[in-house]
Amino acid sequence: MATNKQFQKFLRLDDDETEKVFIGTVAVYDVVPELKNIGAKRILILCDGLTRRQREFEILVGRYKEAGFRVFVYCRVDSTTTDRDVDGGLKIYKEYNCDTIIVIGGNADINCAKLVAVRASNPDKPLSYFVGIDRVKYRLPNIICLATTPTTSISDCFAEYYDTDENTWNQIISNNLIPTIALLGSSLFVRNSIEEIRKNILMCFCVAIESYIDSNEDEYFEYKAGSINACLELFNSVDKFYNDISNSYYQEKLLVGGFYAGVASRKSGMGLTKIILNTITNVYGMDSGVVLDSLFPTIIQSISATRKERIANLSRSTYFSTKSSDDNSAAQAFIDSVVRVFQRTSNTSKDKFRIYRKDIDKMVAMINKELVVYGLSDIISTQNLYQLLLAFSES
Repeated sequence: MATNKQFQKFLRLDDDETEKVFIGTVAVYDVVPELKNIGAKRILILCDGLTRRQREFEILVGRYKEAGFRVFVYCRVDSTTTDRDVDGGLKIYKEYNCDTIIVIGGNADINCAKLVAVRASNPDKPLSYFVGIDRVKYRLPNIICLATTPTTSISDCFAEYYDTDENTWNQIISNNLIPTIALLGSSLFVRNSIEEIRKNILMCFCVAIESYIDSNEDEYFEYKAGSINACLELFNSVDKFYNDISNSYYQEKLLVGGFYAGVASRKSGMGLTKIILNTITNVYGMDSGVVLDSLFPTIIQSISATRKERIANLSRSTYFSTKSSDDNSAAQAFIDSVVRVFQRTSNTSKDKFRIYRKDIDKMVAMINKELVVYGLSDIISTQNLYQLLLAFSES
């Protein structure tokens, strides 16, 4: 079990977190000179089966081979990141003596690539050994991430996976998990389902906002600036994207917003939303993203009493209210804007997620333990947390 002392020590680490960024649909080719510069020779490309079947993927592999790289491919099997897929990717990486990982995809793919790199650098340790805060001590192979959907994984210091033996959803936090290079832009973007893109946009919003309002340390001003940049990119692009989903410019703006949100989260840890979603996954073993569109608007309204000043400051910084607005009106203006975005992108499925009332006490206890780790025990009272979960319980 991680502790707040470990988390506070992790926040004070002053490691080199430099990550190079290439933007545009040709970024995946523009990066070739940089790959040679970092010494890449034998590349593992990690993706899912849908990406592997695309013509653009074959063109990409061909171009890398023409550039002189040896290229090997592993396709994930499971719908989310699992220890099985990490083992599968590691097997290919070791069998062909790879030195670099290029991952194409979103959260699950990037998490898998990070964990393959962890195991490749620490072959004598099981994946479970690294669960917790700052337990990845060795330098990892270079990880190059081509995002095909908005995601914070492309720039954050987290990796998550489902342990198929223990049936648990686990988190690993380390600055060594920050990718080497981020590629923001690809013709593969529109190959994702609109539902997958929707969930990822909403998660980027959650991380960007909570990285600003949850942070208990104001000294990390450059990371809070990342939160502001993320919010501006996302708010300014989401409606335009939905009106023209094939427009590469708006796709890139959303990818950049996810990148900034990931950077901001490096000094904030897990927010309340992510902690609740992880708890849901651990209790029900399902894709918690189905509840996100209704969960986050409820959360931000529930914590407005304890984080009103920070919400108001974020509202002013993102121009949803004027500098002269009082905290009440500024915070409410921002909350209203968040609710509008989440309603605009809400899941149209009639199947709504429900929490069983018999599980609420256990879930509240689990959430409260995690809130203590990340210094968020004051963000919501136990009574309000109980009421929040009760709103999602069965009738």
